[in-house]
Amino acid sequence: MKLKDFAIIIRTIGIIILFALLAADAVTIPFFIVVMVTVGYLCSAISCVAPLFSPSVKHHKIVNYFIALLGIIVIVKHFARG
Repeated sequence: MKLKDFAIIIRTIGIIILFALLAADAVTIPFFIVVMVTVGYLCSAISCVAPLFSPSVKHHKIVNYFIALLGIIVIVKHFARG
């Protein structure tokens, strides 16, 4: 495994944990950052030309859609709270 692929995996795991903590109200970060990360991962998943079940770490649509879904859950929860 290349160092770049390892860094991508660590970054992805960190963002998933961050969104899980945001959904559980365990941490607070500015809302616009959540929106920016969510939109970024959603656009990355939509624009990816690799097959859905590609073994490549760099172009994994499922992970990108999963992170975007977590971000959407956090955004909806933020607006539901008021």
